[in-house]
Amino acid sequence: MKKDLLNYEVRDEEDIFRIASEVTGLREDVLKVNFSIPFKAIRAGIRDLTHDHFYLHGLGNFSTSLYAVNFHIRQWISAYRRGKITRELCVNKVSALWGIRSLLIAKQDNG
Repeated sequence: MKKDLLNYEVRDEEDIFRIASEVTGLREDVLKVNFSIPFKAIRAGIRDLTHDHFYLHGLGNFSTSLYAVNFHIRQWISAYRRGKITRELCVNKVSALWGIRSLLIAKQDNG
């Protein structure tokens, strides 16, 4: 079975679901829904900054920190200065992170 999986050529996400469908006998749409549920929960947990962290059964604890947000802000600005990304992309990413940063700082100040 494992050697058979090595014979598949994967070019994109759709190929992964097609192969998984062939191997498991489940429909692709069912696999996509079941695969996306944990990631939607992680995304929702990260966006909800009313808690320092959140737990997903079977996947573990997830959290974000001021240090991590500052690190990513520096990474985006550095990429822009090196000419790797456009100004618009940098502004969009840093603006989103800055909002999270502000919330984390306010949370720290309030205890």
